[in-house]
Amino acid sequence: MGLIRKTFSSFSLLVGTHFIGAIIYLAGLSPAQEIATKSITQDFWWMSEYPTLVKKLDTIKSPLWETSYRTGPNRERVVGLVLLKAPDRLVLTTILPKESMFTIDEKTGKRVPVSEVPAIITIRDHDFDGMPDDFHDSTIMELVRASKKEEFTKDGFIKFRNSSDHQFYLIKWSIGIGYAVNHFLRGVDSAYPPEILPSNKSKIKAQDLRTRFLKSIEQMDMIKAQNILNEALEKNPNDPSIIDLLGNLYFAQGEIKQALETYDKAISLDPEYGYTYFDRGSVYLNLDNYDKALRDLRKAVELDSEYAEFRMALGAALFNVNELTEAKEHLLKAVRLDPSLTTARFYLCLTYLKLNEENLAAQQHRWILENDPGSFEAQQIRSILKALPK
Repeated sequence: MGLIRKTFSSFSLLVGTHFIGAIIYLAGLSPAQEIATKSITQDFWWMSEYPTLVKKLDTIKSPLWETSYRTGPNRERVVGLVLLKAPDRLVLTTILPKESMFTIDEKTGKRVPVSEVPAIITIRDHDFDGMPDDFHDSTIMELVRASKKEEFTKDGFIKFRNSSDHQFYLIKWSIGIGYAVNHFLRGVDSAYPPEILPSNKSKIKAQDLRTRFLKSIEQMDMIKAQNILNEALEKNPNDPSIIDLLGNLYFAQGEIKQALETYDKAISLDPEYGYTYFDRGSVYLNLDNYDKALRDLRKAVELDSEYAEFRMALGAALFNVNELTEAKEHLLKAVRLDPSLTTARFYLCLTYLKLNEENLAAQQHRWILENDPGSFEAQQIRSILKALPK
């Protein structure tokens, strides 16, 4: 199949990041990054609930709230988050690990660290209108002062302005406040809008089990994966979400027939559980059975149209049968829902190329090289670029 990676691991074994703060460019955002992050910041979905959040913070015992979230391709980096409600301002502090800050070596495609210490970014809203008024970034202050391009407050903060130079800080503010709104008002640890959040705690637990299981499969630790499922099945032997994962385990072990029979069983128990159609459709896609793959993946999207990986898988299947216009539609939706999905961007890049939309394709492959340089997709893009005539 050439460059197209359509294996099970392309979809079911991808453990997506829930946040887009994985890659930090201290000078601001590249055009590709602005495209990637626009979907989270453009609507400020949390804005109508911001006053409620401010009031809620007044009721907690301590004015200081601390937590953390995971980011990175495998959620391996921990980002700290601190929220402070003072009488005259709301203060959001994000602590980024040093591994998040790097540039890309154009010759090797490898990451080059730009800091030996974590970055501490503090953003303040003085009038409680939901928009940042000033910020302080520990990694750039000396450079900024030397440039004499920014206006400072009396206490040394940079005054915020709505420009491309400050877009990165607007994004960090939006992610942090969105996370706080979900945490305090819904009891959910996510920065995403409520319409794409799990609707109840049982779904959250199922997602957590799935993440732990797929992480074990990704690491080729089949024993750990089996133990995770055995423990879950002992408590809930007829849970379709667990039986679906058992099908994934069979597939990872090369037992295709057993995997498909297990998916069938999961669907018989709950025909409305989208993940099973997604996983079975991914297996059919891997087997080049496009009719069945499209049937299952369309069903998954029908059941949960706002889940990015469902859209991505359907877009990939449509690409493989040369239904390019519809493929582009679903892949664009996938990227809007989760800008970190490298595989969705890779298929979108290939789709643009087939549609002779080279500039749009270049935006996607540039994003992949800048934001996920160690990925399979980035390796393929570098191989393509090397093969092109000079």
